[in-house]
Amino acid sequence: MKGVLRLILIHETPGRSPASGIVDRLHHHDVKRATIVATTITLELKDGTTLRERMPADRDVWPLLQNSGADVAIVRGDVNQQDPLVAMLLQALPLILMGLLVMFIVRRAQSSR
Repeated sequence: MKGVLRLILIHETPGRSPASGIVDRLHHHDVKRATIVATTITLELKDGTTLRERMPADRDVWPLLQNSGADVAIVRGDVNQQDPLVAMLLQALPLILMGLLVMFIVRRAQSSR
């Protein structure tokens, strides 16, 4: 039995589908490498440019990827990826709060003497 991988994800905006740019490039065999992370597909084109778009919900692009001859990499990724700076600040937040609490306690103790 042959396994089937079908890529269908959420499409947010009405009108022109993000799939149209992806599909055009895949049909013309312009894609050197396709990298899929969560809901985003990044196409490295043969001319050296990079195209990044959200995966289309209205189109199954897996057959197009297979027929395009492009190298395909599917990378496990978090759908709710954060900016690295925000992630770092969120990780440091408990330490900052503990430092502020210690400063408050020390100043309170010094003022009561």
